[in-house]
Amino acid sequence: MTTSPRPVYEALRDAPGHLASTAELLTEGRAPTDAPAAHALTPYGRVVALFSRDATTPLNRPVTTQETRSLERERRLRDRETDATNPPDLTAFLQQAAQDSRALLSALGKQQDWVVLNIQTTGTDQHADIVEVAVTTAAGQPLLRMLTRPTHPVPAAATDVHGLDDHALRGALPWADVHAHLQQVLTGRTVLIWNAAFTLFILHWHAARHGTPIPDAQYLCAMRAYAPLTGDWLPQKRTFKFLPLPHAAAHAQITPCGQFASHALNSACTAAALLRAHQPVSA
Repeated sequence: MTTSPRPVYEALRDAPGHLASTAELLTEGRAPTDAPAAHALTPYGRVVALFSRDATTPLNRPVTTQETRSLERERRLRDRETDATNPPDLTAFLQQAAQDSRALLSALGKQQDWVVLNIQTTGTDQHADIVEVAVTTAAGQPLLRMLTRPTHPVPAAATDVHGLDDHALRGALPWADVHAHLQQVLTGRTVLIWNAAFTLFILHWHAARHGTPIPDAQYLCAMRAYAPLTGDWLPQKRTFKFLPLPHAAAHAQITPCGQFASHALNSACTAAALLRAHQPVSA
């Protein structure tokens, strides 16, 4: 039976001491030697990879300028986590949060080579199988769409969401084959995911079950990046309200994509359109 990791943390401060980010390891003069053991979500969408301290090696070289910048960025993210716990001036905090989200989207607008990942599954827990993966460009053009053969029958409730049943998936490839294509498309890129907590949770469990590492990429949670732009703050939870993609599209007055015969592709395309709509127009 697969052991029970906790692969995704809601905040950097929630991660246990045996896990560390690359920036933390750099301050200790060490570097990771294995794939990330977990990921931590941060305010406004950034996702930080966490590595086991037992799988590190001495750095034996100076820290680069880029690594120093990454360390400073992570320190700012940790400060923002603290600010969100008990903001002294809520109005100023909300304004700054919206400004930070716009800055992130502006940076993406300048980059333009980011992609959007969407997965469809048989469920929402660690036993769920991925049945479809889709990746689009920032412009919403398909880069990858593949069906995956599940290890268990597809529940009717899941079929109601994505339209895929056992008959539709009978000729699909096993996850290991699909993962090879996904890794090729995502490695080294900036990857946006609507609700990255769920997608990374599923990918971590697939890694544990199938030995398929999560592609080495810079992941961003588009749902969390967008949330401050709604201004819908939940005082009791000390966080913004996270909107499902259809609700966010409606809030942004974006018409959801529907041109593909694929729920995953349409979802990725819609997320890309929503994010493009909140990027500054180049002069």
